[in-house]
Amino acid sequence: MKKIDTHLAILLNFQYLDSLFTTWKNHLQILNKNFEKVYIINTENLQFFPKKIKYKFKNKDINKYKNIKIINLKNVTEIKNLKKNNKLLIINNFGKSFRELKIHFILKKLNLKQIQITTVGNEQYSSKVSSIRILKKINFFFQKKFFPLLTNFLALIKMINQIDVRFISNHNILDKIYKNPLKKFLYEKKFFFTKKLILVNSVAYDFSKIQKSKISQDYIVHIDVALNYYHKTNIRGKLSNYDYSQHYKYLNLFLKSLSKYFKKKVIVCIHPAYDLIEHQKNLKGFKVYKFRTRELIKQAFLVTFFDSTTILDAVILKKRIIGIISNFMSKNDVNRQSAWSNNLNCVKQILDKNYSFNENEIKKLRNHNKERYKKYIQTYLKRNSDKMGIDEITKYIENHLS
Repeated sequence: MKKIDTHLAILLNFQYLDSLFTTWKNHLQILNKNFEKVYIINTENLQFFPKKIKYKFKNKDINKYKNIKIINLKNVTEIKNLKKNNKLLIINNFGKSFRELKIHFILKKLNLKQIQITTVGNEQYSSKVSSIRILKKINFFFQKKFFPLLTNFLALIKMINQIDVRFISNHNILDKIYKNPLKKFLYEKKFFFTKKLILVNSVAYDFSKIQKSKISQDYIVHIDVALNYYHKTNIRGKLSNYDYSQHYKYLNLFLKSLSKYFKKKVIVCIHPAYDLIEHQKNLKGFKVYKFRTRELIKQAFLVTFFDSTTILDAVILKKRIIGIISNFMSKNDVNRQSAWSNNLNCVKQILDKNYSFNENEIKKLRNHNKERYKKYIQTYLKRNSDKMGIDEITKYIENHLS
């Protein structure tokens, strides 16, 4: 099979590299198969005020692929050398912060085309910072509001490049544009940061198609959350020791009750970036796993979660789901957890001081209604096609960007 001669360069900060090889496992397999060379480039040294970081990668797949090369660039000259003798297409996996503005200027200078692949298939939920935390509120405004708007404006006046194509699986994004006359006009005249949006099937759908491992109902799988992970503490600070301990007290109680009720073993899965030792310490009665979430969801009788996009694998496989809402966490956390559960139309379990096992709702899961996720799947995960999203993306690159 002849490979596409365009070289791809995935630009992301290496702190997310372990996660990329988990979330994009199937994507990377297909890209490795179809392209002569795929570079994964660390953006840290391309940003304003780069930090010296020693990376420790734990995902075993990182050095697995013949045509995928991991590059920790030291300066801009090295990316120029990659472009010199090859067609180079950027897969933009970075953001619009002040520090990342420098990357946008570099790509403009090198006149490189960019695409984005945002096919996770989830709704985006906004957060609010308490007025009491004045410095955090100011920082949040600049990082989440001002600099993204500035980046969009700089693209509009051609000081930086727009995204040529963004691949999405969320129908609502295009629906909202076409229902709003002003947004429709701006989009059609290519005044948005992204010139073109293309609907394809989601990452979760692709995984369900490409992974041929057996689907079973052996376990209850709990997808845990890191209560004091930096993206939460940046907004609300660390949880108090009391709330932290009470959260895990009632979570352990709930998972033990659930195991007893359904007579199934509970296993716990966590994000690749989370601290395995910390989670195992907090959930002593259960085995905790990293890098095996998707595999274990396929073996799940029931999946419990807080607000993780990993739950979408369970949705596409139409597994039983319980959304946990912990009132020991912040208002933003509770709002996101509630929104997830409402959008998925799944059973809910509240964790608070008045905790009680929600047997009236949970017993309904014995007779599982697989149609309850139909609306979510049609809106966020699967369009009217059985083609894998990554196959359609690869074909589009070959036909229009090579």
